[in-house]
Formats: sequence, C-alpha cells, structure tokens
Amino acid sequence: MALVTCHRDDVNLNQSPNISEFKDEWEDLQREIDHYNTIIKWDDMWDIETAKRWLKRGDRLFLFKPKDKIKGWMWVTTKKEFGCLYINPTYRNVKNARDLVSTAGYIVSKHWAKWWGQIDDWNLGAWSVVRGIGWKKVIDFHDN
Repeated sequence: MALVTCHRDDVNLNQSPNISEFKDEWEDLQREIDHYNTIIKWDDMWDIETAKRWLKRGDRLFLFKPKDKIKGWMWVTTKKEFGCLYINPTYRNVKNARDLVSTAGYIVSKHWAKWWGQIDDWNLGAWSVVRGIGWKKVIDFHDN
C-alpha cells in the first residue's frame, strides 16, 4: 500500500460538468450501490446508512453523473482523505476517474492546501489516475 499526497500548487485541477457533490439523491445512489455490489465483492463497502453517518459528520461525497445518473463516486473525509473511488465499468477509464478526483480537488482546494489518500499495491489504475493529476507518493507500507 502507498500513502499519496497532493498540494494544490502542484496539481492540475479542473472542473468537469459530469461531477457534482451529493444532494440527497438517495434512490439513485442506492441503485448504483446495488450495481456495485453485484460486480465487486468488498467486505468494507459502505451502505446508505453509513453514507448518512459520514455526511452528518461532515464528510463529502462527490459523484460522477453522466446523463444525470450516478455512475461513480469518491469520498473526501474531514481528515482530508480522498478514498473509495469508483467508476461504473461501462464508464471506467482514466479520464473519467481523473475528472472525478480533479474536480473534487478543485472544490476542496478552496479551503485546504493539502490532502491525501491510500492506494493498494495492486491498484495500478488508481495510481495512474492520481499521478497524472500531480499527486506524489510519500511512502510505501505493508502489513507484514
């Protein structure tokens, strides 16, 4: 696993019209969570109740919404951590993922100078996404 970080002065940030912040779109979010759960088996996948708790504590949920339907997401926590990046396989490519990460970065950069995330060693796609925007690897660490 790697710890990655980003400083607003070192990255290429932009806004995409397909990215927005969550606004009580619970039914559409549940639809895409259900789809996610049919294609990806992840024990730590969050649900609507968890999302409500996270939003209540101040975390932010950014959405990838082509044609006004949720087809991806990324969480940004109050601890300045970017995580849980997902793009529906029909739309999955580096550009859409970069748009999501970059737009969220653009929005939070108005209040934060620096933010961070973790990337699993096997997730070369995520590393390609953040490196292409300007994120830097800080350290590699392993459980063993």
